[in-house]
Amino acid sequence: MQLPSLEGKRAFVETTESTHSHGGAGWQFGRCLWSPVAGQDGRQIYEKMREPEVGDIVLHFYSTRWSDGVTDRRFCGFSFVDKPGYVRHDEPPVRGGWDSPEGYYRIDLRDYTPLHSPIPIAVLVDKHKDEIRRDLLESHATYYPFAKYRNTVRLNQGKYLTEATARLYKILAETSTVPQQPGVRSDRTHDGAQSHEIEDSPQVDQYVFARLFRAFRQTIENESGIQLRSFQSNPVTDGQEGYKLDISIRAKRALASDRWTPADIGTGSIAQAVIAAIEVSGNNLLIWDNRRGPGTRLHQFVYDALQTRTLLSDIESAFYDLFLGKQPENEVFDRIVELAGRRYPLLAYLYFVKDRSRFMPIAPETFDSAFSMLGAEFKTTGRCSWINYLRFNDLLRQIRDLLGEELDGDPTLLDAHSFAWMLVRHISSELYAETLDEYVELSAKERDVIARARIGQGRFRRSVITYWQRCSVTGCSRLDLLQAAHIKPWADCSTRECIDGFNGLLLTPTLHSVFDKGYITFNDDGLIELSKELRDADAAALGIHGSMQLRKVTAEHIPYLAFHRKRVFRT
Repeated sequence: MQLPSLEGKRAFVETTESTHSHGGAGWQFGRCLWSPVAGQDGRQIYEKMREPEVGDIVLHFYSTRWSDGVTDRRFCGFSFVDKPGYVRHDEPPVRGGWDSPEGYYRIDLRDYTPLHSPIPIAVLVDKHKDEIRRDLLESHATYYPFAKYRNTVRLNQGKYLTEATARLYKILAETSTVPQQPGVRSDRTHDGAQSHEIEDSPQVDQYVFARLFRAFRQTIENESGIQLRSFQSNPVTDGQEGYKLDISIRAKRALASDRWTPADIGTGSIAQAVIAAIEVSGNNLLIWDNRRGPGTRLHQFVYDALQTRTLLSDIESAFYDLFLGKQPENEVFDRIVELAGRRYPLLAYLYFVKDRSRFMPIAPETFDSAFSMLGAEFKTTGRCSWINYLRFNDLLRQIRDLLGEELDGDPTLLDAHSFAWMLVRHISSELYAETLDEYVELSAKERDVIARARIGQGRFRRSVITYWQRCSVTGCSRLDLLQAAHIKPWADCSTRECIDGFNGLLLTPTLHSVFDKGYITFNDDGLIELSKELRDADAAALGIHGSMQLRKVTAEHIPYLAFHRKRVFRT
């Protein structure tokens, strides 16, 4: 999406949020800008509304709870001024608490155009903070969209309408023309909105995950004496990690944020509730006692605030907005950092208590080790920021999705957190080296070949097609309908076996699925064997019968077929 040319125009920025409802019918977002004529104290703080002229551009920074579950502010679209600012004395249907006896400024807009990929402001700042800071300092603008904040910048608090300089507009224009922003993954939802997740360029290496999970599973099953089907059903995984769910439930109960009201801010009751949520018995997700000496607990600042009324109000206000969603989550994160310092484990714990379906607690050194083991060179130690935290949770989501291919049911984000934590403690450096052997020495290009082999792409698929030409069983020649299937599962293969064409069959999707799941196999002569777990009626419905066989078998296929019969087939 390309922003319009700024030549001969000015560019203004509207900063608003969904909780304001933008005025209701006839005053909707993208249709107009509006504000009280004066602030509640009578000051003329909205005079900027008099400046836009017909044809000027309005950029929209909008905060809402997006379809990915994250509440934050994003640059989501632009429009044009259709009618300059004027005063209306009829009230918007939904004023959002903005009473104005003197009337309301209104600017009519036209041609609102949403960006294909709305850009989180936190991502924008993370990538362009130096350029924005330089522009801010050199422009001396009063109504600039951003303000200095420590060694970076953040949105100019309390400014509804601001103005972008030509340099800032160029930054926004260049950012919005990138079809898919680095650091943002986007999917269109049913209503046309965009769903986003922050991601870091290093991803979990799926081959490494698969190999390590096999070693992890074997270790857990040896220790427990039973199969690892889920983290909850195995006594080792549940015994070591099951307490986390209980901690989150009891912490949320102690917090009781659903009973909070704005009148509680500054009274100490919210601070006491947060302390209670942190100090639940058995909570070892962060250091909350004085084991390292007096005053060393991570939430000491909350205790200190109880003695200082001004600080108490600021902290309780931040906690209120965090748990009741009255402000974008990234802005609350920054507020707590400003008040308490970069206490990453504490911040992550609070977000975990808020919503364990999206946020996890953090122990930076442990998770840095886990991500490194999994091939994702991503660091959290000394990098406490909202973007870093979103990336941390996104990596855990990747692990959760990969666990879903290995375990029964639907693994949770908490299961992924537990796996990463236990991985560091159960996989020794010796076992790690033994498990991944020569893979760690391969180049990025060679690793990509292996990754593609997992889903039947690249060199592996070409090798399988070259050998078989048609379906290995049915003889179907429509290659666009056939899939390259590993005989010995990809996750159990050495790097050579992953791309060995003799470790592959060319199958229809149905045959591929039942073969991968172990409901059928083939003997050394290529004759099919049906699992007792596959009922006759189901086999018939799938078009599978006992007279099927591979069209040919060579000596190179036999070891792979033997592995499939022994380790995959459901006898």
